[in-house]
Order: sequence, then C-alpha cells, then structure tokens
Amino acid sequence: MALTAKNKVGYVDGTISRPMSTDLIFGSWNRCNIMISSWIINAVTREIADSLLYLDSSSDSWRDLSDRFSQGNGPHIFQIKKQLSVLNQGSLDVNSYFTKLKILWDELREFQPVPVFHCGGLRIWTDYQHREYILQFLMGLNGSYAQIRGQILMMDPVPIINKVFSLVLQEE
Repeated sequence: MALTAKNKVGYVDGTISRPMSTDLIFGSWNRCNIMISSWIINAVTREIADSLLYLDSSSDSWRDLSDRFSQGNGPHIFQIKKQLSVLNQGSLDVNSYFTKLKILWDELREFQPVPVFHCGGLRIWTDYQHREYILQFLMGLNGSYAQIRGQILMMDPVPIINKVFSLVLQEE
C-alpha cells in the first residue's frame, strides 16, 4: 500500500526502468531506487537483508524476494473454495451466513486471475459469476427458506446478489 500511495510501485515491478547514467533523470531515479531498497531491507530480517544489500535495484530485490518466498495462489484458492463448498446457514442468522459467504467470495476474487475477454465477454463472465453467487447463497439456506428460494429462482431477470439477500432477509 505504501508503494502505491507514494507512486513507487513501478520501481519494484520494473515498469520504471533504470535510465542511462548520463540521462538527466538518473539522479532522481537513483535516489528513489535507494529509498525503496532501504524500505525493503528494513522490512525483512537481518539475514535476508544481508542477501539483498548488493543487488543493483529495488526491482532486483523485489524479484529476489518474490522468487524465494512466493507460494502461488493454488493452495489458498483451494482452501477458500473448500470453505465455500461446505458453508451453509446452519444455526447462523441470514445476515451472518451471507456475510461469511461475501467475505470468502471477495477473498477468492483477489486471488483468482480475471480472464481476458473481448467484445462483451467480460459482461457475460460477470453475469455468470453473479448467478453462481446467488445459487450458492440459496443452496446454503436452511429448508425454512424454500418458498422464497423458489420465488427468487423463478425471477427473470435474476436480481443482483444484494437484492436476493434483502429478499431473503425479509423472510427471516
């Protein structure tokens, strides 16, 4: 967050590349690079910091740390999907159940890549995802909500998930 707030993400992701030493902006780039490198070094343990001291840029430090410590999103996505697959209302009130689902959906969206679409394909994908959310929410409700569940499933077009939640909440 700090890198984004300070407009310095480009230094660590490599989009702001090192200019030639004869370039007029080299001095500014170098100061920012050294500052960001020091932020990174001060954010890790002493042993790790020692291994970063002699790298040329904050981008190199970031890449080195990422190569060493990043663990792919697969295990985390699996864990979230597993939690979603077993989550149902049970003894929870509708609000608590929906909130747990929404937190997991939002977390999953952060870890899963969004497919690249052209010519309106993203809209189709988004609509599909929203229908899946609605179905998952309705499937996890207790049997006492069978009537409202049936009414919602018969609606055309299907309302947005927050409206579905609101309709179910009125039945509680």
